[in-house]
Amino acid sequence: MILVSGYAYFFVFLKEQKNMDEKIDKQRIAVSEGLNKISVQTKDTNYVLEYRDQKWWIVEPILYPAKPELLERSLTVMNQVVADSSFPLKEDRYGFSQSSSVMTLEYASQGKKTIVLGSEEGVSSQIYLLNKESQQVYSVHNVWGQLFYYELKDMVSSSLPAKYWTIESVELKEKGKNSWKVSLKGDEWFVEKADLKLSVPKEKLLWWMQSIRNMEVAPVKFNQEMGKDLWFELKVRAKEGEESYFFNKEASEIYITSLKSFAQISAFSLKSIEIELEKVVKNEK
Repeated sequence: MILVSGYAYFFVFLKEQKNMDEKIDKQRIAVSEGLNKISVQTKDTNYVLEYRDQKWWIVEPILYPAKPELLERSLTVMNQVVADSSFPLKEDRYGFSQSSSVMTLEYASQGKKTIVLGSEEGVSSQIYLLNKESQQVYSVHNVWGQLFYYELKDMVSSSLPAKYWTIESVELKEKGKNSWKVSLKGDEWFVEKADLKLSVPKEKLLWWMQSIRNMEVAPVKFNQEMGKDLWFELKVRAKEGEESYFFNKEASEIYITSLKSFAQISAFSLKSIEIELEKVVKNEK
């Protein structure tokens, strides 16, 4: 009898748990599972993110790695924060028709969701969101809407695109000096500088290539003209694209052409890159 009562209690618990999960799911605005594209348009900013090769990338207005910790935090909030209430839209008392803030979420197999941020705010940090497809309104804490408030400068990664590229050539130029050019030819790197022409086994430049890929930068000024006082140019070509980075004479600041941004360089010395290349060449002669 006790065993039967235990089973009965267990099945009642499962049913109640299922009902609770279904209730929570109804209050969930969106989830990150299967999400592969996020487009955000507001009066202040427009950007598109795509999930490529296990990483989030900014793909519009530029092609650039997105800051991993920012996306992880935003998508965790999307999964965990549910609406306090939801109801069908009967009349627009929440500023949806005047809103210029729209987020489109595209899924691999679930179609898309279009979320509109109402221009009217509720009490206690509440915002109103409209699922355009279902015409369902959600009242939720404003932490859910953080993707509406980011600007491009908030979202760019400290890693340069070259970190994820299959590099095919690197060129290092310094004002008034002959430039270094390193090109991949089959299983060897071909190094050139003035009259020097040398083939180097791939593994001998492995560390050197990694040091370029692992440059860490901190963009500080956006929408800047490059100017004429830059001393070094590091040009990287790859299957995935091409990028030039320009440095001041002290190599303490870098100009990133795709971002139109100046950045401080973290844990990176341009001179050490050149010195290391010279060492490899000397040993291979």
